Amino acid sequence: MKSLRMLLSASALALATHAGATPVVFSFDTVVRSGNHSNGLGATGGSSAIATYMNGVLSSSGIAATVAVSGALATATYDGEDHVSGNTLGPDAFIINDNFGIYGSASDSFTLAFNNFTITSISFDWEIFPNAQCPWNSTCRQQGQANSNWPDMSLRVDGASVWAVKAPVPGNGVDPQGLGTASLNLAAAGYTLTFVDWPAEVGIDNLVINGCVGHATNCDGGGRAGGTVPEPSTCALLALAFAAGGWTLRRRAVVRI
Repeated sequence: MKSLRMLLSASALALATHAGATPVVFSFDTVVRSGNHSNGLGATGGSSAIATYMNGVLSSSGIAATVAVSGALATATYDGEDHVSGNTLGPDAFIINDNFGIYGSASDSFTLAFNNFTITSISFDWEIFPNAQCPWNSTCRQQGQANSNWPDMSLRVDGASVWAVKAPVPGNGVDPQGLGTASLNLAAAGYTLTFVDWPAEVGIDNLVINGCVGHATNCDGGGRAGGTVPEPSTCALLALAFAAGGWTLRRRAVVRI
């Protein structure tokens, strides 16, 4: 984790010299959590606690922007109620949709709405948790990814879908589930990120947003009108940082029962 943060800090410094781009890293590790909730959630923090943490990161980074969070909860122990087989996003904290209704109405998505910050690219570790309606020995599992209950995940930016992934088809005895890392340059800059699941739980960790303070469409180096293209050394540094994210996930093995 330390090596990842060092690489991300270096990439932030490199990007900051190009057209005002500002990378910000949210690990969610210090979100205030409390209680001992059922379903393997353990201690949790709601949307307000997550927003407090994220706003603290923005403030400590000297960024005059804020974020509002809805539909989310933070946990370090959730593993699909013991149905995850293999690695997961824990044991450090990550955020998932509050489909349990602990902090309000049950939600199949969570939203991060930034104010005074234009997002031009993002990266994050993601996890699709097993769905009780699609266990390994079910008709859903036999039908595969075409089944409507197959676990999947998508990202909307300002309401428009920009990315989606389905859980891969697992081997025998394993429920459909997924774990990976995504890096996205947005075709159109935006301000609101919504991570959507159907029909159970999805989570993210180590969210990195790139963009700039204010409302602009040319603050990144992605070749948009008015933007500048990063020097090759910057591109290589970013690629190294994002690649490191995939290898430095804090994961723990979970025994299926």
